[in-house]
Amino acid sequence: MNEIVKYHNKLNSLSFGSLGELGQNLFFSMLTKLKDKADKEVIFTADELNSFVKERNLTNKELFIECNKLKYNIFKMDFKSIKKNDDNSLDIGYHNIFKSFFLRVTATESEQYAHLPSSYVPKEWELPQNVKFIKFKFLKVQINPEFAYLVNELTANFTRFELAEFIAISGKYTKTLYRLLKQYRQTGKRIFEWQEFAELMDIPADYRQTDIDQFILKPALKELTKERTLFDQARIPFENLTYTKLNKNKKKCNKGDRVRHILFEWKPEVIEIDCRDIYSDFVEEHKDKWFDCGIFGKRKLLLGKNPEGERIFIFEDSEGNRNLSESIEKYKTKTDLKQLAKNIIDA
Repeated sequence: MNEIVKYHNKLNSLSFGSLGELGQNLFFSMLTKLKDKADKEVIFTADELNSFVKERNLTNKELFIECNKLKYNIFKMDFKSIKKNDDNSLDIGYHNIFKSFFLRVTATESEQYAHLPSSYVPKEWELPQNVKFIKFKFLKVQINPEFAYLVNELTANFTRFELAEFIAISGKYTKTLYRLLKQYRQTGKRIFEWQEFAELMDIPADYRQTDIDQFILKPALKELTKERTLFDQARIPFENLTYTKLNKNKKKCNKGDRVRHILFEWKPEVIEIDCRDIYSDFVEEHKDKWFDCGIFGKRKLLLGKNPEGERIFIFEDSEGNRNLSESIEKYKTKTDLKQLAKNIIDA
């Protein structure tokens, strides 16, 4: 399962705490198959879903319950949109990442549950009364077209991490913190406003600061700084990871100070320039072709960095001059790169 999970950072504005550890494993594993499947229904077999949580060795019925819980919790998480109209009125909307979410089971009517009182309300993951579960077959989902960009054709603004590493991490709080920090993996620093952090982490409202330290932050840091072996390679998710609670002036809290922010610091992750993505793939595909660069003549395409460390396209002329460049930020998607490819003057 050496796959990369890649998704738009807007997903990090949602709290996934209600999913729990298994739910997060299922959801983010599903993203690996949903990427580049815009507007298509995608089927996950029971065996495939079980492979996402194989360390738990769930029975078929237990897997069905977990997937149904996932459905229930995912549909509680909405993006909010506010659109201003010409007459100064506002349209306030709520949108879910999934357009549809179906679970296929084989079942049969049974008198076994006929004795249940009429006042009985099934839990959100239970089947209707008088129906006996036999077997969970598959899950079929479709991304809401409004949010296909969250997992499709992601480029400059993304979070990526290895799925195996994410699944190997224990604890729902630890998984959430892992995702939030991976977004800043190359900077080695992330500061949160405290209330925002508490909501994203789904920290219980009645937890005191000492409880948060003891039951959430310290266990998470211990897990995220632990060396583990994946695919015969020793890895530490975040080397030298620490946290500091800050007051309203963004200074380290003294005794009696109210916590207003929290700062996480770690050793920045080094990302090699040749990591595979749509830009390096595009350059590789067209490395021997000439691009029409207008008044600059024909040039070949290279990938590099500017003095600020930002990735750029470099256009090299026939004499090896590299005095023409362009930010890759202009090309957000594969569709944008296809427009660039129209400038190729020989195949």
